[in-house]
Amino acid sequence: MEKESKSRAFERLKKKIENEVLWIYVSYVLIKKGALSINEIKKEINDLFGIKVNTLYLYSIIYRMEEEGLIVKVEGDPKSTYTITPEGELTYKKALVFLEEKLLQLKKLF
Repeated sequence: MEKESKSRAFERLKKKIENEVLWIYVSYVLIKKGALSINEIKKEINDLFGIKVNTLYLYSIIYRMEEEGLIVKVEGDPKSTYTITPEGELTYKKALVFLEEKLLQLKKLF
């Protein structure tokens, strides 16, 4: 079993992968679960990935995704939900391919 790294570099990597590209996790959840409210998205991300998301930060991510046409807001009573668009699904798939390619390049050493 590998010893857990306590380096700041590793912690920065985790932060970037878990928080700075949060839109990937939002996309995954909406593809998997369908239309969800912001609180439901937050809960799913925590349940599935163990990532605790600040609600205000999640709102800003949702807003940017909506502005870019990756998701759409469905007005509802009592709460609004969000669904992924075809463009959002395509962007998610492109991101996965990109990440897989980079990971394969990095793994060539092993």
